[in-house]
Amino acid sequence: MRRNISDCGDPADGSARTIATADPVEAMATRPDFGQGTIVNLRIVATSDLHGHVLSHDFYADRPVETHGLSLAATCIARLRAEAPNSVLLDNGDFLFGTLLSDPAGLGGHVHPMIAAMNATGYDAATLGNHEFDHGLSTLGATLADAAFPVVCANARPVGANRPFGLRDWVPPWTILQRQIVHDGGGTGLLRIGVIGFLPPQTADWNRAALAGSVAVGDIVDAARRAVPALRGAGADIVVALCHSGIGAAVPRPGMENAATALAGIGGIDAIVAGHTHLTFPGPDHAGLPGVDAAAGTLCGVPAAMPGRWGASVASIDLRLTHDAGRFVVTGHAARSHPILACPCMGDGPTAFRGAPAVLRAAADAFMRARDRGDRIVGTTQGALHSYFAAVGASPAAAIVGTAMRRQVADALRDWGIEAGPVVAAASSLRVGGRGGANDYTDIPAGRLTMRRIADLHPHPNRIHAYRVTGALLRDWLETAASAFSVMETDGRDGPLIDPEYPLFNLDTVSGLHHAIDLSRRSGRIADLRWRGRAVGPDDSFVLAINSHRAAGGGGYPVLPEDARIDLPDLPVRTALESFVASHGAAWRFRRSWRFAPVPGCTAVFDTGPGASAYMDDVGNLPLTHLGPCGDGFHRFRLDLGALPYPDDSA
Repeated sequence: MRRNISDCGDPADGSARTIATADPVEAMATRPDFGQGTIVNLRIVATSDLHGHVLSHDFYADRPVETHGLSLAATCIARLRAEAPNSVLLDNGDFLFGTLLSDPAGLGGHVHPMIAAMNATGYDAATLGNHEFDHGLSTLGATLADAAFPVVCANARPVGANRPFGLRDWVPPWTILQRQIVHDGGGTGLLRIGVIGFLPPQTADWNRAALAGSVAVGDIVDAARRAVPALRGAGADIVVALCHSGIGAAVPRPGMENAATALAGIGGIDAIVAGHTHLTFPGPDHAGLPGVDAAAGTLCGVPAAMPGRWGASVASIDLRLTHDAGRFVVTGHAARSHPILACPCMGDGPTAFRGAPAVLRAAADAFMRARDRGDRIVGTTQGALHSYFAAVGASPAAAIVGTAMRRQVADALRDWGIEAGPVVAAASSLRVGGRGGANDYTDIPAGRLTMRRIADLHPHPNRIHAYRVTGALLRDWLETAASAFSVMETDGRDGPLIDPEYPLFNLDTVSGLHHAIDLSRRSGRIADLRWRGRAVGPDDSFVLAINSHRAAGGGGYPVLPEDARIDLPDLPVRTALESFVASHGAAWRFRRSWRFAPVPGCTAVFDTGPGASAYMDDVGNLPLTHLGPCGDGFHRFRLDLGALPYPDDSA
């Protein structure tokens, strides 16, 4: 099949072209097990972005769920594989870490539960995602050693002679799965399925603290141009690209984070599994993009699918392969997304949601250990910690994290005798709905706080960094945060408060500062910036505490110079939070640190979780109206920006 890719530019000359599958090696020209015109039907079943969700269990709230988890997805996988005469099961990265169950701190030398579950499910191959590197190379190497399937990555390489594990020792760029398959004539033959993997080139920066320069990650398209011909030359009949990257522009540019479409345009690839963005494909999530057929499931003419996140859905790509002159050519395909709730094998009643027995057995011991760790009491709080009103500056969940970071850095500076100015800290609410759904909010009642709730407040293994900064830099930081909001006009009615393209988990609040945000302005939105009641000048000196993800440029915030960093003992954010709650949690009280400037006659709306109405007291005098449910489980609120400024009860 010749593939029309008129929307897909060749980076070498900028022109569009047609791709034909590359020739196999000369030794493969004669295949006695496949006659001319023989047809092979191959089903590729794929998951992506599992993030440690082995079981269908919410470890933050310690309750079962029926919406996601490999234990449920495995039943859908089994059905999809049983329907097809030939199939392979692949994972597209970010599978290892992200829940209390999968936290390396609780493994104690045991096989990682996700590896055990994937072994039990029968995965054929996987690639790495950026979060596989969150805990460094030593942890990753030890974890992958137990995998019964190959793990591949073509655009990452080790750096330095003293690394604990050489990346190429256990993660090759590609693998060839040799499978005896059934063809349309009823006979069998050997099909060589090449599987190659890629991850975002930003990975080494995002994980700078954990990797310490031990890994370099290159451009996806550049790496593919080198590796795909090598994979073909090694005898692969077809090439499947596991691209832990989103569906973006069709024309390549250096360092693309979301490069799946551009990857499809290089030639020699027969199918692509995309991921990283937690969306699904085929479907409306990517409709209208150049080079993308969201109905047929193709990127630049190449069959493609994106499975979504957490095992909430599974993707399949059915390839019709025709043997022609000693090689296989894709002559038909069907790509689909399979939400597990719609999977016929799930049944109708709650008893159907028990999950695949093999996965449950593989994770049983780890489940009990995780629950025991999660139940450990850290301290108490006098108020609830939630993220429902993060969009309007009323998130106790973000505030207590920022306060804990600020206290930790201030104490360390004092202990080490370092004079560097007042300490402030940037933190955001990390569970704020969005693609996570209406139930993905932090909602911790007042009272005893356990380790599972510490993980809820800060799910990632970030560490605290401290930098010398100026008042001007702090203003720039807050301007970046204020880009979350839409521009509001006088007398505007019920426009979206949050820019639809902005991920709300990037909205930082800077603990220790107070300010207003003028939504009527496109830039220069930060007004009345103060520290302890005193106006902050551009040359004033501060210490800014941030997490390691922000330090690496995560969220689009300014990258701070390394020579401005203060050398302090290394400490995870969670550890600082645990210490603060144990010593100060009972006395800590939430206060807002920023407010909106009035916009005459203007109202705006935002959506949040269904539990928000229980916490209206936390918004103080904010002029909010609860408008009720608005679809997909979310609830809508109206903010009256034209009301008089409400009293600022911040301290």
